[in-house]
Amino acid sequence: MKNKIMIIGVGWEQLPLLNKAIEMGLETIVTTEWRKDKINADVIYEVNPRNLRKLEQIFLKENPNIVIADQCDYSMYAVAYLTDKYKLPGPGLYPLTVTNNKFLQRNLVGKTDIYQPKYKLCWNFSMTVEAAHKIGYPVILKPLDNRGSVGILIANNEKELEKSWFNAISNCYSRKCLVEEVIKGEFIAVDGFVDSEKFLEFCISTKEKYLESSILDKILYFPGFIDDNKSQEAYKITQKIINTIKINFGYIHAEYNIDKNNNIYFLEIANRGGGIHISNKILPFLTGIDLTEKLLKMAMGEKVILNWNKKYNSKVLMYFINPIGNQFPGIIKEEYRNNILAFWIKQKSLLKDIRTLGALGRAGVILLKGNDFENLIEIAQKIEKDVKSTRVEYYWGNEL
Repeated sequence: MKNKIMIIGVGWEQLPLLNKAIEMGLETIVTTEWRKDKINADVIYEVNPRNLRKLEQIFLKENPNIVIADQCDYSMYAVAYLTDKYKLPGPGLYPLTVTNNKFLQRNLVGKTDIYQPKYKLCWNFSMTVEAAHKIGYPVILKPLDNRGSVGILIANNEKELEKSWFNAISNCYSRKCLVEEVIKGEFIAVDGFVDSEKFLEFCISTKEKYLESSILDKILYFPGFIDDNKSQEAYKITQKIINTIKINFGYIHAEYNIDKNNNIYFLEIANRGGGIHISNKILPFLTGIDLTEKLLKMAMGEKVILNWNKKYNSKVLMYFINPIGNQFPGIIKEEYRNNILAFWIKQKSLLKDIRTLGALGRAGVILLKGNDFENLIEIAQKIEKDVKSTRVEYYWGNEL
């Protein structure tokens, strides 16, 4: 009898996980809110990853012996709910509850000696005003339980604070937000994997922001521009947070800022792969380790021990294409094929205001591989120009 796997929350970012499960000969049960015609699974259900009751009904009907996801906070929580309740291998509900709640993260990490921003949990505007005055402007407002930078805004004064508050709670399921100190400095992200015995760090990335937004990313560098001593400090801090939050299964993605005094401030951590193929394309390309296969084997109950020589095969540039309005014409030329690791372009951009839509406003992203970042940026800019000027529509895609 085939092993039967239930993969929760499949979209374009999760296709490598589904494809690997098929390659391994597993019978695939998929839940999704994406395009069913793009998903090659044995059985497909349309359901929101936050709908635990419906997901459990599907689980009981299909009776899979493997349940997993890889790049979505809500999907990973649903995985933990099912694997905890039905005694299957998987991540624990404790760490997934914490990583899906920014306030719980702040509280737990606050019991350590790790630097983090001043913060206040608020559920009405008067509390928000009081918190902002106490912390000091500028402040950043974050929905307690959303993802992908959605609903996050910086307020520089009380006039901007009201807009930021309503934007935050309208994008928050609990209708609460964190008011936080803005830590100015260099952003870094740590990506790694917790195998059957230990946490193994793979990469620190650095980034540049859109000119229109101090929140959203424009360019990410893998590996990033950071010295070895600071890298080791960031890895040690991540290990301490992993121990504090009790993460013991699968991917981690942790974010920090390094302030003007060279102190590392913890921003947030997720018990999932970094979005936009960081875990299932970028890290495997950089390290030569098929992490998607390793994740699936852990979900099957196998003991997985990772080893890596800490040498990168090459570099990867993540480049977000600027939006051009409601229509998004364009095509990627054949000459760039050898440099493209993956790409995603919308036929129509949802963008109205990049500052409030967050990740939803992004029009496209390209992952480029090579040995020189300057050359990769030049290629990315040429592709961006071509996409904006060519009268050919290109839809969703992960390959040419």
